[in-house]
Amino acid sequence: MTYNQVMLEILLRFRTILRFTQIILVIVAIGSSCIGVEPVKLIVGGSRIFLHTEPVLVDDTVYAPLTALSALGAKYQTDENEKRDDQKIRIMPANGKEFICRARLINNALMLPIRDIASELGAEASWDAKTLTLSLRAKIESIEFDGLELRVLTSFPIKFEPDFWASAGKLILDLHGVSMPTKQEDVPLKNNTSVPIRTGVRNNNETGRIVLDLGKKAKYRVLSSRKTSRVSLLISPPTGEDKSSPPPNNFRESENIKALPSETHVPDNSQAPSMQESLMTVNEVTYQTQDSRVEVRVSTSGKVKYVTSMSRNPNQLVLDIDNSVLGQEFEPLQVGHEVLDTVRAEQFSANKVRITMDLNRIVGWDIRQTFGEILVNLMLPKGAGGSLAEKTIVIDPGHGGNDPGAIGLGGWKEKDSNYAIAEKVRKVLTDAGACALLTRGPDNRLDSDKAKDLAKRGEFAARHSADIFISIHGNSVAGSNCPSGIETYYHGYDPNGRTLAYCVHSELIRESGLPDLRVRSDYTLYQTGLGVLRSATGYGVPAILVELGYVKHPGDVKKLQDPDFQQRMAEAIVRGIKAYIEGN
Repeated sequence: MTYNQVMLEILLRFRTILRFTQIILVIVAIGSSCIGVEPVKLIVGGSRIFLHTEPVLVDDTVYAPLTALSALGAKYQTDENEKRDDQKIRIMPANGKEFICRARLINNALMLPIRDIASELGAEASWDAKTLTLSLRAKIESIEFDGLELRVLTSFPIKFEPDFWASAGKLILDLHGVSMPTKQEDVPLKNNTSVPIRTGVRNNNETGRIVLDLGKKAKYRVLSSRKTSRVSLLISPPTGEDKSSPPPNNFRESENIKALPSETHVPDNSQAPSMQESLMTVNEVTYQTQDSRVEVRVSTSGKVKYVTSMSRNPNQLVLDIDNSVLGQEFEPLQVGHEVLDTVRAEQFSANKVRITMDLNRIVGWDIRQTFGEILVNLMLPKGAGGSLAEKTIVIDPGHGGNDPGAIGLGGWKEKDSNYAIAEKVRKVLTDAGACALLTRGPDNRLDSDKAKDLAKRGEFAARHSADIFISIHGNSVAGSNCPSGIETYYHGYDPNGRTLAYCVHSELIRESGLPDLRVRSDYTLYQTGLGVLRSATGYGVPAILVELGYVKHPGDVKKLQDPDFQQRMAEAIVRGIKAYIEGN
């Protein structure tokens, strides 16, 4: 064969091999697209989570959609607009240790190998192959008790349940969905008291338990929200004297958009010098930052009376300490954090010290006091940050179906105005680019049983990974002397719901012209609060309930029936939501 014939033969054989290779690759590609995909149950923090896209098992790997990260207190970012396989996702866990993970495109959704990255998310994973269930439990970072406060830090938000066994004098704290070390010496416990503290597990290791032997006369109060990574319980001394501060619901009436919450605290000074005998001294003001939180510490010579107030334009949180003087002059503290810019201390009057916190945005906050210290925790509210267009908002029109709600003048049914306003809120949010969902249709309920109906509304928000939950109602009282006005409720002591309530409420008051009946904790109504708020907040969704006027007041009901008023209320609600999310 000539040289040219040899080269031609080689080329022909090479082309045959190339075609064969292409066929094999096509077969492999087809086979890979037909890989068995099995749905998986995902348990996070002791509760099953429901997502738009189900977690799946592929090639012995559990994949979950990006939205599953929010249940673990994590955030994510992607630099690409289009979905594609092997896409890089930047993940920001609650512990602040960012990392990059490559996502897989499954069922047209970006999915993460959630079990493989569990430890980086601060979770401990356990897999049940029989039931196809992946359980992610939070790790216990620390347990601290200083005699007045029990603090438990977990790697991501969990639900907890305290109980006091009075006959035995034991405080029992159950932490659902946590991984508690089985050996006592491995528990990260810091006990600065002589109170015995023991830990254990229950419910097949799905629940961690902490037991404090306090004595039969001890009392406690929950300071944190019921789903959190920072569990906080205020505990009275075993003598039976209640050293806890009053619940944060005695706010003064706000006068306009600028006046937001105010809180007055009157101390128990049974173990301190009489306030009439001498002025208290503010000795030091310091701060400490951690991720999206700032803790401002104000050292005092004893327990003091203080008043807090929040303002907008400019955004400030003011702490006025009565019957006190500065122990020294303080230079402004330059914090430069995303929620807090500066802290200033001044002698505001002869017997009042004012601590002014200049904020970079609207914040969530909680305040607690020990004998010689006031602790102010400022935090980015849950569901806040970013823009309104990025969020999922669930609007709940109260009542519906065979439950008309309150019956007003002329037979007006509360459920009708609730739905009309809710639908307008949905439209305004949708026009702004947000994902807005209603819990019910024009005239139905989620369940014929009232308690189940309320619970399912909160469950609806959780199932749709809502960032915010707003329940819309009309108010009513028995008797002929019906008041007029708007009031807004949040659940318990939840700082996120409280901040959301003030943002929305202030806009409603400015727009409506109706009397301001204040923002209140739902504990002022019932010992366990309002069912719909309890449900949504229990799932970790910031939630409020607005009462938009009284259906038996002639002026209020006339407005509630007016489509123009309904539209203005809807726009005011959305402005309040936007302020909460975007911070100004």
